[in-house]
Amino acid sequence: MARHREHMPSAYRTLIRGSRQGAPLEGLVEQAHALEPYYRAQALLELSSRNDVAQRQAQSLVRDALSTAERVEQEWRHAELVGELAKGLADWRSARDRPPAMRALMVHLQTLHGEALVTVLKEVAPRLPAQLQHGLLELALANTGQEVASAKPVLRAWVSDLQPAAVMANLSQLPRQQAVRLLGYLHLQLRRKKRTVSPTPLEQALTLGPGAEGLRYLASVAEQDELNLLTDASRERPPDEAARLLGTLAGTVHRLGNRTLAQEWLVEGSKLAGEINDDTTRQKVLETLARGQERLSSKAAKATPAVVAELPTSAGKHALGLWNGYRGGLKGPHLRALARAGALCAGFGFELALVDFPEMDLPILARRVAQESHADGGSWFAALVAEKRVRQFSGVPGKWVGTLVATTPQPAKPEPPDSFEGRLCLLMGVGPQGLPGKLLKASKFHLELTGHSVELETATAMGVIAERLSRL
Repeated sequence: MARHREHMPSAYRTLIRGSRQGAPLEGLVEQAHALEPYYRAQALLELSSRNDVAQRQAQSLVRDALSTAERVEQEWRHAELVGELAKGLADWRSARDRPPAMRALMVHLQTLHGEALVTVLKEVAPRLPAQLQHGLLELALANTGQEVASAKPVLRAWVSDLQPAAVMANLSQLPRQQAVRLLGYLHLQLRRKKRTVSPTPLEQALTLGPGAEGLRYLASVAEQDELNLLTDASRERPPDEAARLLGTLAGTVHRLGNRTLAQEWLVEGSKLAGEINDDTTRQKVLETLARGQERLSSKAAKATPAVVAELPTSAGKHALGLWNGYRGGLKGPHLRALARAGALCAGFGFELALVDFPEMDLPILARRVAQESHADGGSWFAALVAEKRVRQFSGVPGKWVGTLVATTPQPAKPEPPDSFEGRLCLLMGVGPQGLPGKLLKASKFHLELTGHSVELETATAMGVIAERLSRL
């Protein structure tokens, strides 16, 4: 049986090749049913797209493919397969033929739960028509324990077409912590699409009485002119929470360029800290605010003129791709990696793709990288952003990056040939782990950097990749 399984990919490729060469459908369907479920489902979907297949039979093959997918035992593999089927259905046959197939896909999604559903929604949401997104959001919000992670890709995909008031009302019915998080995320996505609404999702979130954690998250998605709303809400919290929150907001407004207001909020936070009854808590809060004052003073002393560096190269043929392997929000390692990548892209003439990084408007991100990682080349990253040579992606990057090349110490695909014509994007992981399976699978080529399967530290790997990419 093990030997038979090893040949499944080859059998699948042979079947697809035969179909594209015009082999009779009946025999190919029989061959497809001899494959294991993972490859059988993909083969049936491929056969359903043939021009010589009538619509009714095509729909039947799609249902068969989705039914087969349920038999894939490993949850992560099932999720990966459904993502592949969704990609195939996105441009399946004619637009008139797609609605029943898409509805069948929606029914199948109800068989997935937990992290598997989160993974699938990242692939499926951008490919479903707007009229199905409401049902997809309901499915995401019913994914117990993963409501926020499930709903985010749906809101991101649907943001251009959704009715903000109705969605905000729906989200507001969730438990408060989840509601605040998702309203804040919706606020961020609407702003990116330059859609205005009153009240804003951020204002709606504030009516729910968010706790300290919720206010911190809202601070991360707010514009500078919205931070006063958050300071007002912070002042209504107990003195220890209010003082800490004002410190957080001071850091946020300083990163947005307003040092004076940051100073005012730190001073106010220190006064509030004086009202804390518990001596130990009061001392800890005052120490935290004092560190904020020190950072503010230090950055003021080291400040450089806010001049965007002039790039020494024009946008070149290829791109460098960074995949974020850290959990949580933006951290120091992110900023250092972006600064170093910015310098390499500026020097070698590459463009930069950021994959699965914490979401933030690029100009704001550039300002933060320049402020906090100037010695590592942060000004070059800001220059790349100014020249629109940086793009963000969630999941597998789009066509802008070109042909994907995954860097890995254990390659399973060929290297890109020296004679390759076209644009390449060399992907590398930033963080404690290598590239995820979804990117290894999506990449046409794999590249081992040392010749001896030795894993390299991020900064070292980045330099080697830049040099290799410059020769392709």
